[in-house]
Amino acid sequence: MTMAVSRTPASEWADMWNLAACKDADPNLFVSDKKGRQLEIDVGKARLICRSCPIMNECLLWALQHQVQSIMGDKLPLEGVWGGKTARERIDLLYTRKKFYGF
Repeated sequence: MTMAVSRTPASEWADMWNLAACKDADPNLFVSDKKGRQLEIDVGKARLICRSCPIMNECLLWALQHQVQSIMGDKLPLEGVWGGKTARERIDLLYTRKKFYGF
């Protein structure tokens, strides 16, 4: 089931988040305060959980939408792994899209 992020009512999002593979995982894996190799390990573990998630794509779309709002100053930056991507990777995706598509 693929849903457009901006058109999904809050109740449907709540139901969808209940399907998330990460809902019972250690949140510190997804937003780690570690550095260096230990951070890489945490990110790797988070990505493994994301890969098994039935809503990984919807999660990434939500995170990208939030990232755009933070760039525009409407929200605080979204840290951590969302939809299998780090904050840096999400920013890179947005800039690549802008570069090639102009928006």
